[in-house]
Amino acid sequence: MYKYATLAFMWRALFTALLPTLAACTSDVSTEGPVSAEVSISAPGQNELIFSSVKSASSEARHIAFRNSGQGPLELRTLAVTGLDAAAFKLSVPALPLVIGAGEAARASVTFLPTAAGTHAASLQVGSSAPAAVSVGLYGLGSEGEQGENEPPLQAVVDTLGDTVDVGGDTLELGSSEDTIGDEVLVPLFEKAVAGPVTLKVVARYGPEEVFPYGFYTLGGAEPALNEVGRIAAEYAQELLPPVAAGGVTFDPGTVVFGVYGQASGETQSSLDNLNSGDITHALRVYPLKNRRGNLVADSYLIGLEEARNGDYQDALFVLSNVKPSRVAVPDVGD
Repeated sequence: MYKYATLAFMWRALFTALLPTLAACTSDVSTEGPVSAEVSISAPGQNELIFSSVKSASSEARHIAFRNSGQGPLELRTLAVTGLDAAAFKLSVPALPLVIGAGEAARASVTFLPTAAGTHAASLQVGSSAPAAVSVGLYGLGSEGEQGENEPPLQAVVDTLGDTVDVGGDTLELGSSEDTIGDEVLVPLFEKAVAGPVTLKVVARYGPEEVFPYGFYTLGGAEPALNEVGRIAAEYAQELLPPVAAGGVTFDPGTVVFGVYGQASGETQSSLDNLNSGDITHALRVYPLKNRRGNLVADSYLIGLEEARNGDYQDALFVLSNVKPSRVAVPDVGD
């Protein structure tokens, strides 16, 4: 599934308006000064594209449009990938230099071809007749293969996504103890933080090759009431930023206290430990979300899900936003 980035050049002076990690980011401009640039990236993070692939295999391409929103012609002069891991990113561009007329666009694409497992980082540098320098961060995660010990550790997944969270170790197996590890917090239940929908997005999936339903549940009856938010198709069981096959990424719980769940390997994994009756009791680890600069993202959490005893917690990785920890006493259910 293609993810698009738009690079627009406008007659205005540049300033950057940063949005939270795993959201689109736009840098806006004033109406004074010479031609400058506005960047709007439909990918996680600030001005960045994120990829994943098995080593020695190419990822799907990400396409970038360079749009001239000014009143006169704009010259696109150079496009270059730079940085320590530049060789892992392949750039396909039109013949340059290229003059882009007002209201028109030129397009390029980037693919990720790692030769080793682990995190990779580079930058796409854009040279044009606009005075402001523009760059797009490129981040990729290479894995040894698929399933089992070939999968990347949760810490490598989180690092690539740009979430500066200590998950409790950089090895594949983190253990399934109920004790907190790293930056983990014990938050089994949530409430909506402010008006508007809650976002529950799967940002990574390194689990069994099967359909993965996920959502939120509420308590109050004999059994938890499951409310499915979305599903990830089986073909996207081993990658970052898997597309949603059915459903969506938002819901509105109103004022009701709720928890998060996923369903893998024939079991339901819940954020409330005493609801879990499968191979693992502490099935979800919850971490306050931090962006690539190390700043906490307001009312947002990173949640790793585990369906087996090995405790890798990247069978599914969620970002849950517009929530706060519930102050309601944790009920004794499922005992």
